[in-house]
Amino acid sequence: MRLPSCLRRVLVCALLLAPALAARAQDTSPSLSGYTPTLTFGTGLINIPAAWISPNHGDIWVSASARGFNQGTLSPRPNGSIWDVTLTADAHLFGRLSVGGSLFGTNNQQVGGHASFLLYRQQRDVKWLPSVAVGVRNLGASARQDRYVSGDKRVVDVLPAAQRPASGVIDGNPTVYGVATREFGGERASLGLTVGYGSGLFQNDGGMDSVYNKSGTLASGLFLGTRLAVALSKASTMSLMVENDAWDWNLGVVITTGPLTVGLMATEIEETKGIPDAEPLANWTKTNLVIGYTGSIPEIIRGSRQRAEAVELELEARRLRREVLQRDVRMRELNEQIARARLRADAEANAQRAALERALEQEREAARRAAERLQQVKPGTKPPEGL
Repeated sequence: MRLPSCLRRVLVCALLLAPALAARAQDTSPSLSGYTPTLTFGTGLINIPAAWISPNHGDIWVSASARGFNQGTLSPRPNGSIWDVTLTADAHLFGRLSVGGSLFGTNNQQVGGHASFLLYRQQRDVKWLPSVAVGVRNLGASARQDRYVSGDKRVVDVLPAAQRPASGVIDGNPTVYGVATREFGGERASLGLTVGYGSGLFQNDGGMDSVYNKSGTLASGLFLGTRLAVALSKASTMSLMVENDAWDWNLGVVITTGPLTVGLMATEIEETKGIPDAEPLANWTKTNLVIGYTGSIPEIIRGSRQRAEAVELELEARRLRREVLQRDVRMRELNEQIARARLRADAEANAQRAALERALEQEREAARRAAERLQQVKPGTKPPEGL
């Protein structure tokens, strides 16, 4: 099979960059080493997984991908929309495991689970040994689900009866795979190379070869890809991706800014441009969008606790301010009573004045302690004069 010229150029550039980046291979910064949501199942490139799990326990990805089926004669267009949407959630745990689920289709929803386990993470002092992971896709979803996870319109459903194959059942539940990924680079740029092999949705077409042509297939079940990530700023990254998902060649660009991710992809780029007449879901180039959010469960919990503690401290600060003001008023009253007692020279007045002075000293001490606590709760607060 002859590759499209644009793909040949990209792959040649990747091969030329690899030795230069490998010469200074090291653990890349989080913004460059972290992968983004795929179109359907968890993190990876465009449509294929990568051997990568976030080293931060509790990181989560929530994303929505939209595949443009346009106005194809047999395209699944629920509610008149030209887009078929997949919603995905993915959690990375203990630096080794990712688990999640995907909601397929915008009309007749189905849910497919996915998971991956990182067997080995690449090391700084081992130049060429890649990260290795195993995983599963489409767990629990229909065995007849096609590789577009279009939900309510599978290829076998839309073909005329005379054209349907004998089986027409796509054995993709579950889809099991193994994958290896190697990252090269540093703080400003990172090149990732990924290769893997899978069953199910990576190789099974339900006997529908006439529908799922293999013009983009390198070998049944084999998928591979490359990603060049470039830091735009301390919080922003741009990733350029090329892959073969065992069926077709795909191109994509993803921009990540802080917790937000936006990606634009073109899939099946070796196929017919535009929408052929009477074509089902396969064998023509499609436009795809991905929007995602990245967060951290521990950070969310920690932020909630900090907000609750801040509210408690504010309430305590208000109480302490009221206490300091009340004691200030009481000290002024005691000073006035002491002044009046000093005008009287008899022994009873002296005893009363001594008692008032002791009470004043106690109030001063209590006010001082309240002011010190207020300084701990609200640093920078000016205590009342005279303390």
